[in-house]
Amino acid sequence: MHQLIFYPDYRRANPYQSLLYQHVDAAFAVSPGSIDEARAQLSLQGRREREVIFHLHWEDAPLRAIKDVQEAERAARRFATELDRFVNAGGRLVWTKHNLKPHDFIHADLAEEISTLVAQYAEAIIVHSPAAIGAVADHYRLDRRRFGLQLHGNYRGHYPTVSRDVARKALGIASDSRCILLFGRLTRYKGGDLLIQALNDLSETSLHLLVVGKQPFDRLEIPAGLRDRSTVIDRFVDDQEVAQAFAAADGVALPYREILTSGTLFLALGAERPVILPRLPTLLEAAQEEMAFSYQPGQKESLCQALKAFADADPGDLSMMGERGAAYAIDHDWHLAGRQLSDILHGILTRRPMASFGRIDPAEEQRQQEPDYLKPLTRPLLDAAE
Repeated sequence: MHQLIFYPDYRRANPYQSLLYQHVDAAFAVSPGSIDEARAQLSLQGRREREVIFHLHWEDAPLRAIKDVQEAERAARRFATELDRFVNAGGRLVWTKHNLKPHDFIHADLAEEISTLVAQYAEAIIVHSPAAIGAVADHYRLDRRRFGLQLHGNYRGHYPTVSRDVARKALGIASDSRCILLFGRLTRYKGGDLLIQALNDLSETSLHLLVVGKQPFDRLEIPAGLRDRSTVIDRFVDDQEVAQAFAAADGVALPYREILTSGTLFLALGAERPVILPRLPTLLEAAQEEMAFSYQPGQKESLCQALKAFADADPGDLSMMGERGAAYAIDHDWHLAGRQLSDILHGILTRRPMASFGRIDPAEEQRQQEPDYLKPLTRPLLDAAE
């Protein structure tokens, strides 16, 4: 049985990894772990009896808990060094690229350096849509044949069932109001400020704004003209409260400035809620009239028009859009996602590992000092686009 070690372990905050890995082929023993633990497994596994695969998800994770710049540099250097040694010893690296760049992150430059190194080492780079392949390949100048496509599953059945009336009563939202949900941490890329500005300008509508999630700033500023028609839950919420928020909403706003993959999109569609979103390349498949109110990215007037259309829509039409969105979400099944990931993993195991290309002799590695911080690799890229 091959070892599949995934990092970081975000299962407590995000059900994505739990739902995905429970459907991976039984040929892979899946467990969370660091690059150090992956190297330890590699040293125990024997010669080619079984493979050790390190599945990296969010490449900024080694730096996330660090505020000091120098400490972050040391952490980045250490992660890069251990990754280099893991791959050179015969370990296999797979990278799921969730975001094109770390969002609103103080060590974004260091994370980008790590990403550049990972892009060279990864034997498969996994994304969730065809548009994402182009975005990531162009950003890192990579051959598109290195990419694997694995869909993002939906969250139907994961969260408790809550009725609309119960949710509205708990949140203090009038049963006859048209409610739009803005969910999660409103970091800049999510465009929550754009939505709030647009709603404030649309003073003639009766739209009620529901904001749910712990915010990255001290206090969410709601304009005076919008305060009487807004509800803000500024804290971490549990699964019951997540279900409550989506049950109370008539639609979900996803006003991204940029996005590679949106888990909230599948959460909203799975909850049978139409979405309001920009016509960005990675969202175009879902930005269809039968399930979404879409608008031109970066155009406030277009966003206002989409919000007015949502506000004026017949309840029956909203319900129909929700049903169509749910049908779309159901097609994005975790069983299929797990099978796609398994196929990608089996595919890389049929190829020679990176170490067989002879970057560093193992005996010489012991004599070398730690590599300079993220220095350019001496081995040429195997299939990077020129």
